[in-house]
Amino acid sequence: MHKRKSAILMGLALLLVLSASRGINAASFTQWAIDAKASSQYGSNSWSALQMTGAPNTYPQHGDKDTAWAPSYANSGMEWVELTYPEAVVVERVDIYETYNPGAITKVELIDASGTSHLVWQGKAAALTPAQARVFQVQNHTARIPSNKVRITLETDKVSGWNEIDAVGLLGKKVASGSGVSKGFVVADGDTLAELEAILLRLKSAIERARTSRAADPNFLADLDQILDIFYSISDDLQKELESSGSQWGAY
Repeated sequence: MHKRKSAILMGLALLLVLSASRGINAASFTQWAIDAKASSQYGSNSWSALQMTGAPNTYPQHGDKDTAWAPSYANSGMEWVELTYPEAVVVERVDIYETYNPGAITKVELIDASGTSHLVWQGKAAALTPAQARVFQVQNHTARIPSNKVRITLETDKVSGWNEIDAVGLLGKKVASGSGVSKGFVVADGDTLAELEAILLRLKSAIERARTSRAADPNFLADLDQILDIFYSISDDLQKELESSGSQWGAY
């Protein structure tokens, strides 16, 4: 019986993946922040958090420029910035334009409509040598729920001098209220791959709830975990294939 359950689940998984390979036509697009706040800022206008809104206007220059955000003090320990975007999207990548003493970023989180934070990257602060402006790109392979806020944490005392950020781009796919899979996990019509990812997130949450409440056989839940891992791997491969100019799926 246990093997039969696994076979049925795998069959359903394959059907979902095959459906995801048809009619995928939603295009990714980049948004720029419309609002920003920070744990501290050097000025109320110049070097303020609002300097991170809109498209980059300092990059690719490296230096102490008042068109970028800077904290109140250099080497001041932990600082954070939080940016808000016009539209919640299924986020694919966060592009952080660091224009003075880059390398202090240690954590990047996405915040969904409920206010829940989803960690998408964490690492150690490390100065660039030689110091130069850069676009620090963080790929999102974790949070599949639409988000319109990004929170960035910096350890400013790990990279000497003021650590300045010019802008933060949010690359993702549109979501549309009232269409797609279900309340809280809605996607644009025709964006089957994003819909698949939303379904996987729902399944993952359901498994976690069942495990916490001990409402299902642990071996069965372990099988579901393995199937979800396969799903996520296939979903990522499909995304990469569709982004490739030579995709065997053709032009969508």
